[in-house]
Amino acid sequence: MATHSKDLVVKFISLPAGNHDFNFHIGDEFFEQYSNSIIHKANLEVKVVLNKTTTMEIDIKINGDVDVECVRCLEHFTMPIHAFQHLLIRMVDNPEAEDDDNDTIHIANSASELVLNNHIYDFVTLEIPYSPTHPDEDDQPGCVNEALDALSDDQEEEKSEEDEESKQEEEEESKEEEEEEEEESKEKSDYLIK
Repeated sequence: MATHSKDLVVKFISLPAGNHDFNFHIGDEFFEQYSNSIIHKANLEVKVVLNKTTTMEIDIKINGDVDVECVRCLEHFTMPIHAFQHLLIRMVDNPEAEDDDNDTIHIANSASELVLNNHIYDFVTLEIPYSPTHPDEDDQPGCVNEALDALSDDQEEEKSEEDEESKQEEEEESKEEEEEEEEESKEKSDYLIK
């Protein structure tokens, strides 16, 4: 059963050796804790498997969707999230002096639980592209926005005007070339007559 909570905590101190499953549900309230979050709404299921032996390792699997803002039209859209991360838990005397990296978390020797909030937040946020946009449909932007439609119409009109100008220029060049050819032909015939 999934726990609905802002805090994603794995209590390991009383657990025997072996694998232990923890399930969490992450909703909007989780991301509201982070003031600059690019995620506005969320519906995510998080499965954490703790492998406790002489060392500890966790596998984190995240599935669901989040609501983010499209950088193209500034409208919100739903983006699917599917992430997996394997982490080694290292128990040390002074975890603040250690640097966590992509696959290791450092906790105090006296710790009895893992708080995974920041790690899960980072994993989900890193699944979102730097500039999220609505997915394209049939080679057309997936954005539905009056401003974008107006821009698109303006661009089509400009292209149409450019095409018309280009066509007129080509016709004028063609006409000039024909006139030059006629003059050359006339000069040749005048020369031959003389």
